[in-house]
Amino acid sequence: MKKIVLSLMALASFLFAGQVFAHVSYYNLNVNNPSIRAVTSNIGWSDAADGDWGDSHHAAWFKFNLAEDSLVSITVSGLNAGTYASVNQNGASINVTPALNLTDVGFSLYKGLFPAGAYDSAASLPIPSGKDGRWDALGDTTMANNSAAVGTVEFKTAVNNSTDNVETLINFFLTAGDYSLGTGGAFGATGTVIDADVGDHLGSYAIQASLSVQPVPVPGAAWLFGSAVAGLIGFGRRKKIA
Repeated sequence: MKKIVLSLMALASFLFAGQVFAHVSYYNLNVNNPSIRAVTSNIGWSDAADGDWGDSHHAAWFKFNLAEDSLVSITVSGLNAGTYASVNQNGASINVTPALNLTDVGFSLYKGLFPAGAYDSAASLPIPSGKDGRWDALGDTTMANNSAAVGTVEFKTAVNNSTDNVETLINFFLTAGDYSLGTGGAFGATGTVIDADVGDHLGSYAIQASLSVQPVPVPGAAWLFGSAVAGLIGFGRRKKIA
């Protein structure tokens, strides 16, 4: 009896862990501190870039915050086969095991964050008919969680310029706020029809993202111009009163 109870507890633990993994879970992307994690498909991003969207379960999600308007550079790399140290959201060190060779990557940048625990097939916001999932790698994406909280992230840009395992976005201007980065395998060119049921979603692949930020100060001339305009408006109002 005790063995049966322990087995059921182990099964429940496994199912719960799988369920948590299925939701969008963000890794914090800190400036000049590359973050490594696993992605569960070598075509997940490419599938999300086609007309019937894709499954966010096959993406590795990162987030970052900008305190001020900035020029942002992002590099996403697919790593060679091996085992890589990773850090989860609680700060604990974990491993990506085993990691297969990820030779082609793509990523999408969005402004905003999904609600905690969001995923494609939430009961309050089911996957639309004819779609593989809710992740649109080339457009705004909306998802919900089990608490019926719904959130939309605003698409800013996507990068898949080559079939290499490294993709880079250089000095892209972003305003202050929270951002989501959806990364994944891009085996197959953007626009290629890829069926999620046929493509290779098996195995675990290591993917690395890094971020650098250069704040964009408002030029002194702009402040002077703004002050001059404000002065003229004030002068005009005083003239009308007189």
